Parts: sequence; C-alpha cells; structure tokens
Amino acid sequence: QVSGSVSVMAVALPNVGQPVTSELRTRLFVERKQDLWSHIRFDTSAYVDTLVADRAVGTARDAVVRPQELYVEACSSRFDLRLGASRLVWGRLDEFQPTDVVNPIDLSRFLLEGRSEARLPVGLVRGRWFLPHATTLEGVLVPWFRRGRFDQLDESSSPFNLAPFPVPAPQGVQGGARLTSTIGRVDVGTTVYRGIRAFPFYERFTMVGGDFETVRGEWGVRGELAAFDDDSVDAGVGIDR
Repeated sequence: QVSGSVSVMAVALPNVGQPVTSELRTRLFVERKQDLWSHIRFDTSAYVDTLVADRAVGTARDAVVRPQELYVEACSSRFDLRLGASRLVWGRLDEFQPTDVVNPIDLSRFLLEGRSEARLPVGLVRGRWFLPHATTLEGVLVPWFRRGRFDQLDESSSPFNLAPFPVPAPQGVQGGARLTSTIGRVDVGTTVYRGIRAFPFYERFTMVGGDFETVRGEWGVRGELAAFDDDSVDAGVGIDR
C-alpha cells in the first residue's frame, strides 16, 4: 500500500534594515511499507521539495528529490536488524533532545515544522536485542558521515544559513549503543555514542547520556541529560498533564 501527502507553506521572515524575505515551500511525500514473508520488512519513502522565494540576494528557485527512509529490516520476537538509510529517535523530550545525536537535522525544517520533520536519514546498521523484563539493548553503526543542513533549498542564499564560510565535512565511522528498561513504574535509558557534530563545525565527540519517563496519576514527567567530552552538559525536563 502506498500513502503520501502534499504540503504547502508560506513563510515571511523580517530582516533588520532589509525587505521582508518571503518564501513558498511545497513538499510531495510518498511512502510504501511492505512485509515480505513473516520476518522481512521493507520501508521506502521519498519527498520532492520545491522553493520559490524573494530573498536578500533576489529571487531564488530550487527543487530537490531525496529519500527519507530506504531500508530493509529482519524481525523476530527476540531480535531485529535494520540495514539502509533511516532515522532513529533517541531520547524522550519533544524538540530539544540532548541524546538524539544519530541523525543530522535540516535547521530550516526544525524551526518551521519541528524536530521530527527535520531529521535527515543516514546510512546505518541497527540491531536490537529484546531481553526479559521490558529491557532492550540497541546498537547502531553509521559507516558514512552526513552533514546537517541549514536549508536543503538553495542553502547559500537561505536566511537560515548562519555559517560565515564553508567548512569541509570530515569522513569517519560513527556508532553507539542504547539500553532501555523499566524499573518499577519508571522507564529508563542510558546511551553512549561516538560521532561527529553535524554542523556548522565538524568535530568528533563522545556522548554519555541518560533519560527517564514516568506517570503519576494525570501527570507525566520526562527527563534527559547528555554529557560530552568537551565538558559540556545538556539537560531538560518535561512535565505533561
């Protein structure tokens, strides 16, 4: 079965001392999921983005055709293995997830539509081992680096582009592991990852993180923390009713 959607977005961005930047962005999205036999699953999806804009440099037009998910997955009751281009969600907070470091993001999409739409797929191998007591051990290997984008549509003239100059993107293998479980009424997770910062300056980093989520009555509480080897720490808490 094939599913899809079409979206149209009009954007106006004020510029201090300059005319307002106006943009018309469209997206055509198509997805197909198919189970082959009882343990093999295919997921293929792609999008076509177009842009017509009046930017500081003048009129801009652009279009891109790119995959969003393109992987095959072997599944069983105790283990699954995914191979291909995909997006993985690590962490429990909504938009600013400190441990969500596997996928780079498109900054323009992040600001306009949120993190779930901004994640860019990367080529990866991901395996999960389902253990007793709601415990899952997950490992991921990313053989090729993919940089983040300020904007996938005419990035050089985009008002979302904050880079003063281009920086050569490095190459290198990235990877990590995540362990999740439930202790009493609290879901907990711990993560370790060795990777390359997606932008604007590409530096290798090691991240160790943890997160939790629990419900008490009508209230839900979530927390997440990530510590990096440059002595920086990102943390957040979410409360829902």
